[in-house]
Formats: sequence, structure tokens, C-alpha cells
Amino acid sequence: ELERLVAIQQTGDLEEIRVFGANSVQQIADIAVKVLKAEIAQKQSDFVTAEALLLEAVIIEDGLSYQEPPDWFFSVRHMLGDLYLERGKIKEAVAVYQKDLTIFPKNGFALNGLYHAFTNLGMEEEAGEIKVQFEKSWEFADSELRYSRIDKEKRKNLALRILPDSPGTLIYLAGNFCGNRQ
Repeated sequence: ELERLVAIQQTGDLEEIRVFGANSVQQIADIAVKVLKAEIAQKQSDFVTAEALLLEAVIIEDGLSYQEPPDWFFSVRHMLGDLYLERGKIKEAVAVYQKDLTIFPKNGFALNGLYHAFTNLGMEEEAGEIKVQFEKSWEFADSELRYSRIDKEKRKNLALRILPDSPGTLIYLAGNFCGNRQ
């Protein structure tokens, strides 16, 4: 899937396609490639590469023009914070989640990650305050979290597969949806 995504990303055609006239699909594809490469690196225990790729993806994400909902729907910082917690970089995780919450206030993913970071630092009062905010933000959710990501152990069969004809179809639909009929 990564090879197919990279092939699409490198065509040069995506820069011309805009999401509601703002962000290019190229920017979104660049984030997607970095995130997928980071996931693979993390699974191979190459945490340095995973962190570097996620930091690069955050920079691209931060450069996107504001839209509601965001064009890259799930904040890359959730993955980065989760990586930091997994690796014991708790202070880095706190900074990532706090930054995310300035962009997406009351976001349950970031709140839960921040709660775990504060708990790991022994900051029980702060953790308790964040836990209350998280519970309010998550009261209607149907998924359990582990740090700032859906807990894969408690929610099975969440695989996303791209069918052989999906990338072209998705680009076509995105172009039509955004008014760029070609």
C-alpha cells in the first residue's frame, strides 16, 4: 500500500487538486506517506525514524489552511504523543498534547494522552482535572483509547484496505467534490 501511495504522491498531479480551493491533495498525500512510513518504522522498532517522520508530518499539517473539518482529519500529534508515551518521553508527550489542545480544544484523543502523561509524571491533580475533561468529551464515544489512539486490543478488525482501483477513484471523487472536474 505504501508503494502505491508513494507512486500516486510522486505523479505531480495532486498539487493542482485543491480541497475546497485551499489545501492541495499533494499536501494531504505527503502527510499520508510520512504517517504510513512512521507506522511501519515503529512496527520495526525504528523509533528514531518514526519520530522524525511524524515531526515532518506535523510541520506539513500545521501548514494546512484551516478548514472545518480539517483536511487531514486525525491530528498527527496524536500519533506522535502516543509514540512519546510508548518510548518514555513523557515531557515531550505533554508538550505535544498541550499544543494539540490549543488547536483542537477538548479533543478526547489529546486529553486522554495528556491524562496518561500527567499520571506518568506523578502530577495527580493535573491528571484528575484532565480526566474530568476527557470523560465529558468522550461520554458518547464508542471506542476505548490507549493513550491517544484507539485501543487495537479492544476494537478488532479496523483494517483499512485500498482496493486496486481506489486511488484513481478517490482522486476523481475528491476532484469532483471540490469542484475541480477534469
